[in-house]
Amino acid sequence: MRKYALAFLAALGALAIVVALVFDSAPAGMSMAAPAPLSPLSPLSPLSPLSPMAPAPFAVFVSGTGIVEPLGGSVAVGTPVAGIVTAVAVRPGDQVTPGGALFRLDDGDLQVQRPALLAAVNEAQERLTQASGLYQLALAVPDRRAVSEEEIMARHSALKVATAALASARARARQIDLEAERRTVRARVAGAVLQVNLRPGEFAQPGAGRPLILMAAGEQLALRVDVDEFEAGRLKRGAAAFASPRGHPALRLRLTFERIEPSIVARASLAGSGTERVDSRVLQAIYSFAPDQFAAMVGQQMDVTIEAGGVETAP
Repeated sequence: MRKYALAFLAALGALAIVVALVFDSAPAGMSMAAPAPLSPLSPLSPLSPLSPMAPAPFAVFVSGTGIVEPLGGSVAVGTPVAGIVTAVAVRPGDQVTPGGALFRLDDGDLQVQRPALLAAVNEAQERLTQASGLYQLALAVPDRRAVSEEEIMARHSALKVATAALASARARARQIDLEAERRTVRARVAGAVLQVNLRPGEFAQPGAGRPLILMAAGEQLALRVDVDEFEAGRLKRGAAAFASPRGHPALRLRLTFERIEPSIVARASLAGSGTERVDSRVLQAIYSFAPDQFAAMVGQQMDVTIEAGGVETAP
């Protein structure tokens, strides 16, 4: 019995030491009481609202998700020829006009051909001058019997050949100028630069996987609204609509109807791979909004509410 009593006392002593160490390590003033449970409306409660939700503006409505895009569409700028980028003339956010330079490719291979082509033009010009002089000399002979008709025709033919040779040489030189001009890629429409995906020194080639420069055609923005195909029958042309940006549910933007895309497509959030099962399809409607209502960015998502025009679903 004495042996068991000593073991019991040793265990009690070890427990007392552990409790003492725990209380000594706790900060001063800290209470060991259990924390109070979170109230349903406390900021840390998972049930507390993050921001006030605006009530639906229509009695009967259709909801959808909208993506901000240029009303005139996005322009994916590529390159007509492959080459090394020597300069990029724009940055994201720049406004460009039709004909404005976007980027330039190296044209050194064309410039080395220019001296030879200019020499060919000068040579053709001299041959034309010579042929023209011989022809005029034959025509200026007073006695028509001194120069045969065959000689006059031959000199006239040589003059036409020299004229064509000069035109061909000038065309080849002009072709070099046009090819060099193609190495400067210019904007075809007015708009804003959204993305620049190339740098000086990179190799640009036609048919790249992503656009070298992405532009927004025009300054007006619009919303491409995805409406589930089960609700597509309730979507009416010209229906009024409001949008609330993500993170600003109390802000309501008045939308203007533009058009409805007349086809059901796969939801854009899906990957679209060949092995993927597309189980979500939508009808897309385009709405525009005034830029002074909200400083929206291309690609931004918004929650859209569209009036259903009083169309009720069957009970």
